[in-house]
Amino acid sequence: MAFPVKHFTSDMGGAPTLGDTAAGDFIGLLKACLVTGFNVTPIAGMTYDAGTGEVTVDVGTGHGFTKWQVVAISGADQAAYNGEHRVTAVTESSFSFVPEYAPATSPATGATLEAKAAPVGGWTIEAEDATNHKIALSRTAPDATDHVLLVENTGYSGDSGVNGNFANVRICESFTDFDTFDSVASYWWAASHRYASAEWLLVADGHLLYWIPRYATPGKRAAFVWGDIETVRPGDAAHCLVNGCDKSSTGEWDTSDSSYTAFAELGGSDYRGIARGHQQLPGEVPWQLYGIGTRLGDGVITYPNPATNGFYVATGKLMVVEQGSLRGFLPGLLQPLHTSSVYHGAVVDNLPDLEGVPVLFWLAMDSRSYAGTERLMAWRLDEWIPEVGA
Repeated sequence: MAFPVKHFTSDMGGAPTLGDTAAGDFIGLLKACLVTGFNVTPIAGMTYDAGTGEVTVDVGTGHGFTKWQVVAISGADQAAYNGEHRVTAVTESSFSFVPEYAPATSPATGATLEAKAAPVGGWTIEAEDATNHKIALSRTAPDATDHVLLVENTGYSGDSGVNGNFANVRICESFTDFDTFDSVASYWWAASHRYASAEWLLVADGHLLYWIPRYATPGKRAAFVWGDIETVRPGDAAHCLVNGCDKSSTGEWDTSDSSYTAFAELGGSDYRGIARGHQQLPGEVPWQLYGIGTRLGDGVITYPNPATNGFYVATGKLMVVEQGSLRGFLPGLLQPLHTSSVYHGAVVDNLPDLEGVPVLFWLAMDSRSYAGTERLMAWRLDEWIPEVGA
């Protein structure tokens, strides 16, 4: 069973730690989530219940796997147990999943049974340095653009002497090594929890990733994105976009005037770039996000909706516009029509018109000012863009 979209949070068992005193932690986090996985855990036993159709995996106390997480199982002699599965339930010492088909026998057998947080997949490491301060990643999907994600988490001279606060994130049209590359867009991402909670979220598929940390003294969340959109331009070879924050005003994280990235604001273009415009000429162009109202989770209807007492999310695609032209749609992202903090971190699979689709909710800033409001963002956890040939 394929799970092209995966999410990772700081409270998952064995999740990478985002530090606050040294550079490089963000590089390790990206590798673990996108390429290698984490929380490798021995399995004591796996049994299949034909009545419920579920497999129960005994992994002992403190395993850290969470409901809705995608896990990778390996080592079983029966193929149905192996591969990727979405966790349906957890207990103190076990978790459950529904296999694609019934295993040949139960319990599972195998010399070395293991479970781990499954990586996104579809990302490959082009280069990494020995100090874990630089990494270059590309995508393997046949319909992904050729752009390379280059991340340097080496520090910034204005960050109060703390080298891990920022990561320089680039879109590269070509990459040979860390001394030879063609950068077409360069932005800064928060890459430290200094003065704030260590909470973070990463949601991704094989084309695009969203990164939402908490940072600076106000301790608020902000969303960053890098990757390919669902383009409407025939033959579009440069529909890779990125956004960032203003590091010049976030350098002193021990102050309260830190600016954030205003991802939840619709129509804004600050610190947002697409590798090339629709005309495909060299040079990045700014982009704007458009949906209903002025912000994600903007409260365009009352919560809960009085007519039904329901919680509603717009099912239409969010538009990516550059220079007055519709360039495409932002994959995976949905627009809640109001904000309620009780939904932060929740996964809901019975939303109106989205029945059966797991949707993850998370709060993020709607303004670059620390005085801004955190509003709900939402992501589908099933599929964002069907793969070529699917």
